[in-house]
Amino acid sequence: MARFIKNAVVAAAVLCIMTAGYAKDEDVKVEFTIEELAFSINVLNSIELIGEEVQPFMDIRTVLMDAYKEMSGGKKKSGNINFTMPMAKNFFFFMQRGKFKGADAVIFNSISTKMVDAIKKESK
Repeated sequence: MARFIKNAVVAAAVLCIMTAGYAKDEDVKVEFTIEELAFSINVLNSIELIGEEVQPFMDIRTVLMDAYKEMSGGKKKSGNINFTMPMAKNFFFFMQRGKFKGADAVIFNSISTKMVDAIKKESK
């Protein structure tokens, strides 16, 4: 029963986040280091998804993977990633569900701060 309630709450939250953001056309630009990109991809690959989350997840993963390939191929240490507002919110939501070691808390905090600041900036 508790698992059902948890899944229902998660599904409702995802649906609210995804639908509320689609009404906005703003792009969210965030600068990531290549280490932050690799960390984000690894965290996203470790989360569990429900059916309706698959497409938003795949869209975000594609953006991150393309940016990672571009940065690593060009030997860049950092670069800007452009998300739509819904993608930025979903990325932040998915990252919150990730599990990682305590040693990675600094990099997670850096990514979270960047995303929140960028979302707030574009939401004004």
